[in-house]
Amino acid sequence: MFPFLFLCCSISFSAAIVDSGLRTAGILPTRTPTHTRTPTAPATHTPTPPSAVEATNTAEPTATPQPTRPSETAPLSNDVRVGQLEVHFVDVGQGDSILVRTADAAVLIDGGDRSSGATAYLQRLGVRRLDIAIATHPHADHIGGLTEVLRSIPVDRVVTNGQEHTTPIYESFLDAIIDAQAEYLEVGRGDRLEIGSIVFEVLHPTSLADSLNNNSLVLRLSYGEVSFLFTGDSEREAEASMIASGQDLSAQVLKVAHHGSNSSSTPSFLQRVQPEVAIYSAGAGNPFGHPHTETLAALAAVGAEVYGIDVHGTVIVVTDGDSCEVTPSRPGEPRAPPTAEPLPTPTATPMHTPNACAPGQVDINSAPREELARIIHIDDERADELIRLRPFRSVDSLTRITGISAIRLRDIKEQGIACVP
Repeated sequence: MFPFLFLCCSISFSAAIVDSGLRTAGILPTRTPTHTRTPTAPATHTPTPPSAVEATNTAEPTATPQPTRPSETAPLSNDVRVGQLEVHFVDVGQGDSILVRTADAAVLIDGGDRSSGATAYLQRLGVRRLDIAIATHPHADHIGGLTEVLRSIPVDRVVTNGQEHTTPIYESFLDAIIDAQAEYLEVGRGDRLEIGSIVFEVLHPTSLADSLNNNSLVLRLSYGEVSFLFTGDSEREAEASMIASGQDLSAQVLKVAHHGSNSSSTPSFLQRVQPEVAIYSAGAGNPFGHPHTETLAALAAVGAEVYGIDVHGTVIVVTDGDSCEVTPSRPGEPRAPPTAEPLPTPTATPMHTPNACAPGQVDINSAPREELARIIHIDDERADELIRLRPFRSVDSLTRITGISAIRLRDIKEQGIACVP
């Protein structure tokens, strides 16, 4: 183990929470969540998401009695020292999974993809119960592993942004919530969660748009004078919204958004966060090129020490509220910023080559979202997934996208506008 120790800058912190009828549930929003719903119907092969119950910002919420569950009697592992907070950025490959725990509480943010190893990691640590499992958004590399967690470890409640999805993985996630008899809560900007000594502020989203990534829950955790920012897969549009909101985005420790993609971590956003440590979650040798060199350069520009699970394995941050210690599971110094390489000498390139897309075609590896929508069967949701899955070696590889069957691939090829140069 090679811990990295740093002192954290002073920030304002208040443990005062406005009381509400949800105190008995352990979740205390400073305002009533816009959506609150609890799955109660038995799971079916194709589950219907529980209907949302609208609440006003002034109504006093009423606690709903919960059935006795094993999680209410199963103790937490007591391996964490009293007065300390641990944040484990778990090595789940190309996905996100973050365990936040103290001596009296445990929260899991995302669970990686199916068979990610998140459940096994929790069990190795001796975590016998989770107070909350948070799904930042319903992409498979964030909720796939949560399904296994819900089926293996007692979970008191599940928190999401309320975004529905049409994939079998999302349906399995809903089934697992129902089977676990976990309380279900949807939150958005302005909500606040307190679980023991763990306090989260929800910074995003305010409403649900077309982009699953940009609808990611963004959470700021304050512990004494130390703060963490968990960003899911939020991209530049979400970052701009948070900047415009005037919220406090500062954090000593930043979970780098979208696995280090250059679609996120804009210089203006990082200037507001001013992280001392930045940790990204990307699989070794992943096909997307994460982390992108632009992101590493932007993090270096604000002076952040950068760790990545592809290089350092699971990264654990421990704080007592004043200082922090960063310990990677694999030895290694923080990632150095990328070095500038000389630009290649321009050479004349023929206007058309056998491997180039023809005029009017859509390069599926570089086209923006609105161009991808020209391809038959590629709606907004599949365009988002396509962008996330890049690069593609051929048009035939589009079957990697949820819902693109062999029949739909045939339609796409017959249309003739999708292209990989």
